[in-house]
Amino acid sequence: MRTARSRCSNPLAPARMSDPAVQFALLACPLVGSARRDVLAFVKTLPAPWRKHGHEVITSTRLTSSRTLLVVCFHHDRGIVGQCWVSLPDVTFLGRIKPYSVIQHVNVQPHLRRRGIACDLITLAVGVSSRAGCAGVVAACGNSQLKNHLYAPLGFRPHPVDPWLLIRSCTGSAVHSDEPSSSIDMVRSASAHDVATVQSLCVQKHWRRQGAKWWLVDGQEYEEDFCCHGVGDRHHTSRLLVRSNALGHPCCGFVESEGDTWSVRFVAGATSSASAQRFNAVCNKHMDALFASGHCCADAPLL
Repeated sequence: MRTARSRCSNPLAPARMSDPAVQFALLACPLVGSARRDVLAFVKTLPAPWRKHGHEVITSTRLTSSRTLLVVCFHHDRGIVGQCWVSLPDVTFLGRIKPYSVIQHVNVQPHLRRRGIACDLITLAVGVSSRAGCAGVVAACGNSQLKNHLYAPLGFRPHPVDPWLLIRSCTGSAVHSDEPSSSIDMVRSASAHDVATVQSLCVQKHWRRQGAKWWLVDGQEYEEDFCCHGVGDRHHTSRLLVRSNALGHPCCGFVESEGDTWSVRFVAGATSSASAQRFNAVCNKHMDALFASGHCCADAPLL
């Protein structure tokens, strides 16, 4: 089998291992059968909040066009020996906002490491993202050795603002457009499958609210914080994704309930702090009625 260095030298090469006992497959969540059992065993080793999030992802049916796929490496007598999770964004919701996929939980069993399997997993995940029309792929990594020896040879570069973020452009054409239909107002509940949708908003310039103040952020790693807020609670939805054309152009935001009000935590597409505040006011004014009507999981007008 080839070493990690030789595999990573050509990130566009097809993933083919020299050992015939090793094969790759793409699995869509939720998982079933033995794959579900094997991945659940891996999820138990994850730190919080990823343990709860991982369980939600592989057991919960997605309700939107956000998707979670697993790129897995099978050994003929050892089952799953490597895996890479790729979250694909809801491009319908994002509209004109560039869509980015998110790679998570790249893991290879210790006795099979340094053989190029991790490079193959990531390369396949990038290919899936490109075919899905993503503008790029995002990964979060704080390990300098992995950054330099695994991700950098595959085309990932550090985000200029957030050192945890690594970004790689996709060669495919992004599916976002400037068509008028992309500005249709929409509100729906957030789920465990929306990590890439949330990160697509945060990896680009956006306005973030802290108390009563709004800050312009050039980009930030956010999906782990997103997972801390009870992802996937289908019985009490307190977190919503909202897109509105109320400001004259589409804005997308992440909204949470705070007592009896709804507040925008961050919004992409706003041109100033004043427009972000206006977007927040629109959401707070109309969200309660929409939530009470049961339309928070589907397209619904905000005005």
